[in-house]
Amino acid sequence: MKEEFSMGIFSPSAANFNVGETALLEQLINLILNPETTKDERAALTTAKKALEQKTSVAKVVNDLLNELMLAAVGLKMSPEMKSFYSKLYNNRSALKALETGAAGSTLLFSLFG
Repeated sequence: MKEEFSMGIFSPSAANFNVGETALLEQLINLILNPETTKDERAALTTAKKALEQKTSVAKVVNDLLNELMLAAVGLKMSPEMKSFYSKLYNNRSALKALETGAAGSTLLFSLFG
């Protein structure tokens, strides 16, 4: 199902995404499709996915997503998969904020989500 969605709605090769950006987008897609993901989580993930597809900087997308999910995280009202995803983002936020483009950025994203 992931492959159908990613190829039907999102084509990494057509958009010239690096390996790390592709890994992050695939993670977002998997969470969007996860039936345990709440409506609010899905909305935040979809916004992040669209921003990445429009080539918004990864650092900005991650920061915006963290901010949008913060209230749910503080209230411990996240679905299990989102807790894991949010933890990765939150625990690596300083590295993600300073995210570079190119090989260094791709390597960091791939190590987190690939």
